[in-house]
Amino acid sequence: MVGKIEKLDEKTQQVLKLAACIGNKFNLEILAIVNNKSQTVTANELQSALDEGLILPLKNNYKVPLLWNPEDLSNNLSQNYFESSKYIPYKFLHDRVQQAAYSLIPAVEKKQVHLQIGRLLLKNIEEDELQKKIFDVVNQLNQGSSLITEQWEKDELAKLNLQAGRKAKAATAYKTALEYLETGKKLLAENSWEEQYKFTLELQVETLEALYLNYQWEQVEKLSTTILEKVNNILDSVKIYELVILSYYGQYQPQKSIDIALKVLEKLGIKLSQELVSQSAIKNRIEQQQKSLKFLLKGKNIENLANMPKMTDPYKLAAFSIMQSVGTALTTRNFSLRIETILIQLNLCIKYNNPPEAATTYSLYGVLLCGIIKDIDSGYRFGKLSLKLLEKDNIDQLESVLINQYYGNIWHWKQLLNEKLSREKLLKSLQKDINLGNNEHICYLAIAYCFIEFFGGCNLEDVERDYRKYSKLIAKTHQEYSINYIEICKNIVLNLTTTEQHKYYLLIGNSQDAEDRAMEIYINQKTHGYYLLTTLAKL
Repeated sequence: MVGKIEKLDEKTQQVLKLAACIGNKFNLEILAIVNNKSQTVTANELQSALDEGLILPLKNNYKVPLLWNPEDLSNNLSQNYFESSKYIPYKFLHDRVQQAAYSLIPAVEKKQVHLQIGRLLLKNIEEDELQKKIFDVVNQLNQGSSLITEQWEKDELAKLNLQAGRKAKAATAYKTALEYLETGKKLLAENSWEEQYKFTLELQVETLEALYLNYQWEQVEKLSTTILEKVNNILDSVKIYELVILSYYGQYQPQKSIDIALKVLEKLGIKLSQELVSQSAIKNRIEQQQKSLKFLLKGKNIENLANMPKMTDPYKLAAFSIMQSVGTALTTRNFSLRIETILIQLNLCIKYNNPPEAATTYSLYGVLLCGIIKDIDSGYRFGKLSLKLLEKDNIDQLESVLINQYYGNIWHWKQLLNEKLSREKLLKSLQKDINLGNNEHICYLAIAYCFIEFFGGCNLEDVERDYRKYSKLIAKTHQEYSINYIEICKNIVLNLTTTEQHKYYLLIGNSQDAEDRAMEIYINQKTHGYYLLTTLAKL
């Protein structure tokens, strides 16, 4: 293959080597920039490789620059041609051709070539186009980054890696995002915390989130400790604590999540106690919050809460976020405290206006009103309020939470459980979250969907099929609590559908002793969801 390429003329060989540096696929616009020539000249230099079948055009417009120079915009006719030839993609016939072309670059020159390509791209791509082509630029510069000697250029590349990492994260390419962010971190100067505090904090926190999204729990703990030693104030530490809280819950260590959250909340002016007190004392605390809430809501129309201004107090916003992040841990470990935090969050909404996550608080309060306080009409209205905010504020990131709360926990108090609409809404939101890689919410939506199927009287064979399907999906999320929960649910259904006489599926574990030990742990750890579910199944 190398010999075949070497038979081509020198200019074609050179442009093929540059194309190989870009990747298996490349487009004429980018290649012309790194070739430092016009698109017409570059296309002509590629032509003999095209004739030999070493590269293939991916669109029919590849002939346009061979007939006319797209950089010449002297008349309307050429403008039309320019638009049609703006994006002309090619690919190498296969990877071996690309590798052969790349091998023609001497090993000692490869890094320098990549660095030159990256610098040319950065210089020639317009600022408003850079975000679209960020990967093209950063991939080249990163491969030559060890040759960069000036700190200012390293800092600029670190910023580009931050942009690339965020873009990859938005596309749920979490592993790729982490690679960009880790590369950016390595480019920082030793004194970056002192000289570039804001940027260094941004890059470190983005890296921490990428570690969390890649389930690298030990690294989350290690990096969070390092960042917390450097932050200047409590507000800058909130996002870090949120990720640590979520990380511990991801490993199913809810008590650690709660301990951290309560310490942070105290620093933000909200003191909560998890001391073991009597049920009457807990009830009194909750009643006090409810009284305060009723007073604040007096004379207010529930539906009009959607029109309140946005919360601006940074400390209240921070406290709200911490309570939001620890919510699931409290639900599984200390439900009384969970109720209390929901009421506190609602009080904050009414007193200080709506934070970005207000809809989830209204929705959760709706669940409490229906299921515990027994004010179903008001609960239903608060559930509707949360959906109104979802539509009004276009808060896509909260959609799965709100759909789960409303159709999984509120809807059935006024509608039939086997109504198709609730399952359809849950399934639609579940599919959306699968596409987004939103692991925690995938778990809750899948469990809610299967639960409603089961208790709504759907065909047990269909329920079993869905439990098997979603238990495999949840296993990939590394969310230990949800993995165990859906496993118990699946085995409950298997016990009802098995045709083998006397066959019994253990709810959890691979022996009766293991199941008994698990039940004991549930009681000791106050894992109410597991305990309730297994006890209900045994009945």
